Amino acid sequence: MSQGRRAFFNAEHFSDGYNANPGYALQAVRAAASAGAECVVLCNTNGGVTPTKIYEIVTTVGKETDVNLGIHPHNDADMAVAGALTAVDEGVQQVQGTVNGYGEDAATPTCCPSPPISSSRRASIASPTSSFGA
Repeated sequence: MSQGRRAFFNAEHFSDGYNANPGYALQAVRAAASAGAECVVLCNTNGGVTPTKIYEIVTTVGKETDVNLGIHPHNDADMAVAGALTAVDEGVQQVQGTVNGYGEDAATPTCCPSPPISSSRRASIASPTSSFGA
């Protein structure tokens, strides 16, 4: 940031941390924002969080901070696309995923069905070859 670079903070295991201690999880988001993170990406690293719980988490974090939010849902329970779209509906600015299994983590959702949907909802999709964010 001091060198003019954009910083995104991937809050790995955020959903687990939020479930265990929401106050501490929110402190981590605030600390990243105050350090200059342009976007805090809320990670569902274990892949077992339902879209309903993602709604609760994103809504709460969104009310508690003004930093841009992203989502990094894993697909272990086959709900990653649903969770990502729920998060986009609640205002996240960025979705991390793969394109046909290629990307940062093959456990994240394929973004192939997501761009047409998310483009109408104003979120950007991070693919293996794109810059993060808008």
